Amino acid sequence: MKKLTLLIILGFSAMSAHAEVKDTISDMTKGLVKFTKEISSGVTEGFKEGRSATESSDGSIVVTNEKETLEYIDIDLLSLSPKKDSNQTVVELSFKNRHHKPVKITGLSEEGALLTIDKDGFSHTLSNGLQIEFIVPNEAAKKYAFTFYGDASQVKQVRVWRKTYEVKD
Repeated sequence: MKKLTLLIILGFSAMSAHAEVKDTISDMTKGLVKFTKEISSGVTEGFKEGRSATESSDGSIVVTNEKETLEYIDIDLLSLSPKKDSNQTVVELSFKNRHHKPVKITGLSEEGALLTIDKDGFSHTLSNGLQIEFIVPNEAAKKYAFTFYGDASQVKQVRVWRKTYEVKD
């Protein structure tokens, strides 16, 4: 009987140790994932901040977000049309540089930076995953066409960062 009791106690001890090891490994893995995410986020943020705080090698001012862009650039919706033989929409925007230096615009490829919104309130993203980056010459304007998923006849608004442009019927 004493041997049986001893075996039961040893069994419970082993199960408890197993649970502690599992919990320890789980906690370590959570910590490692969190640490890795924070490193990745820090690198991305540092890259953006470092890039926007400097001039480009060609002497242009680099802007990476709404606040920086609107400091130098006026944006207007020029046109909206269906892309031929597809269920996509082509939106043409004007970027007018008020500054005496060229302005390099980046960051428009990020999730939610450019959207169309249809009459039912659904958003549509850019149809290509390409990095958007272009230079607007000093004291001049540049037209840029973006292609979005979705039927052009259903588009009600175009959103650039947080500013919304109404589509005229």
